[in-house]
Amino acid sequence: MTAPVGREAIERLADAALERAGRSAAGVEVVVQHAAGGLTRFANSQIHQNVATADLSVGVRVVTGDGRVGVAGAHTDDPATVADTVDRALEIARVSPPDPEFPGLAPPAG
Repeated sequence: MTAPVGREAIERLADAALERAGRSAAGVEVVVQHAAGGLTRFANSQIHQNVATADLSVGVRVVTGDGRVGVAGAHTDDPATVADTVDRALEIARVSPPDPEFPGLAPPAG
């Protein structure tokens, strides 16, 4: 990923992940983070190196009805990869032991 990503694109990815996981999980948490940065190095009062970076990461945590938790993440803006990430989190939850002390997910913001 090299270009900045707008709020609408981030919300579409998050909504798609929530919808996909919500079909199979009792609780879902999706975190989408976008970070951009730059670095310029000077030598002899001239630009020697200029680098710009951008990264988009998607994290998914799912909880089953019996307290099994699965977490997966990816650095992507590809909807198919986000869907695969959700599927991985669901599979991890299926094979994880129940956690009777899991406090639950935070309530929705807003």
